Amino acid sequence: MSKKLVAILVIGILAILITLGVNRGIEQYNQDMMKTSDNGIGLGVDDSEKDRLDIDALVQSFDPAKGEVIIRYEFSPQGEYSDEFGRFKRKIIIETNSEQGNIEFKKGEWPKVTYATYKIFDGILANYPYDVHSLTIDLIPYSYLAGQQEEDAESVPVNMSVKGTSSGLKLEFKELPPEKDFKELAGCYCSYEIKASRSTATKGTAVFVIIMLWMMSLSVVAITLTVVIGGRKLEFGSFAWIGAMLFAFFSFRSAAPGIPPIGGYFDFVSFFWVLLLVALCLVVLVATYIVRKEAK
Repeated sequence: MSKKLVAILVIGILAILITLGVNRGIEQYNQDMMKTSDNGIGLGVDDSEKDRLDIDALVQSFDPAKGEVIIRYEFSPQGEYSDEFGRFKRKIIIETNSEQGNIEFKKGEWPKVTYATYKIFDGILANYPYDVHSLTIDLIPYSYLAGQQEEDAESVPVNMSVKGTSSGLKLEFKELPPEKDFKELAGCYCSYEIKASRSTATKGTAVFVIIMLWMMSLSVVAITLTVVIGGRKLEFGSFAWIGAMLFAFFSFRSAAPGIPPIGGYFDFVSFFWVLLLVALCLVVLVATYIVRKEAK
């Protein structure tokens, strides 16, 4: 078989493998997007309740590194809570556990888009790329008639939908039962959990980076052994190559999507050890170079 034919076969096989890999990547992306678009949940009462407050909640961002979640709320009063123009017919206060606190709408006020920030308290960022983060969100709306005191406020039935996406994360929503003190507010009390884990693409990329770090460091170890034990000629250019690789490891590590600062699971599995191996190999090669020069 001629060399030209072998080259054509190799190129053809590589092209087929690349095509299959890209196709598989597109399929995985479509599957993740379908799961993400259908991950929303509904809370509270249904559309059969005419007098209610409709709330559409959209997760605008979920940032494990900052430990915060931003949710975009859209409100729409219905029935006795809305006038003929769609404005609030009563004063409405929505109690939330967000950093901004309660959301208030005065009588005659138009509904407005509101952004609320929540802190993430459950999750260990250092476990990247297998970290899981979650938080619980509560909303309780009350209505006030003219002259009513806070203790006389009436709970408002809620029809709420929750959904959202975040780059590099897989979000899951789960409705939570009312706490013991709020069981009588069924339909007027919304409590749900948002759980975030790394997406398939993020985990795959992080594992790929770990494998590549080990492969590159082991290649340096192999060359070092052939020089020190095998007696192969030591080329001065090897020092520059290995030294550059030490600095390249930092850039290669940061290529992992959403990776936290140094000191987590990712580093104890690969980064610390590969740095140590390559640094030791560089020192051993330098020592070998010096000894061999002196022997002459």
